[in-house]
Amino acid sequence: MAHSYYNYLILVSSESNISFENLQKACEKLLAMGCKNIETLDESLTLEFAEKYKFYLKLNKENHVVEESIEIAQQDFLVDKKKENIASCTSRYEMSADTDPNMDYFNESLFIIEIFEKFTGVFIFDPNSGEFL
Repeated sequence: MAHSYYNYLILVSSESNISFENLQKACEKLLAMGCKNIETLDESLTLEFAEKYKFYLKLNKENHVVEESIEIAQQDFLVDKKKENIASCTSRYEMSADTDPNMDYFNESLFIIEIFEKFTGVFIFDPNSGEFL
């Protein structure tokens, strides 16, 4: 199985204030932090940093998202109210990036995560560890 770098699922609850448009606007702050280019295609963003390194953010509203949200919400350490909110998520942003075995772009990945954390009603899940950030 291939390793996916900076792979996160950002689950969006119905109470969230995030939209694709305000995420795109928030990502523009990264231009002052080393991001060279932001490309938009449909409901996807590609953030390009130095040496053509890219992060990918894609909005996913497909039917299987709610099924997977329900599965993710079954984590034993979650409190009931949080489980309900997570289980009801019908959309999510999927974050991934180019290969980075030396973790040269780890800080940039944190900058992107911080953007998502500023929105209400989002839950950032790391499918590699099975834990929330």
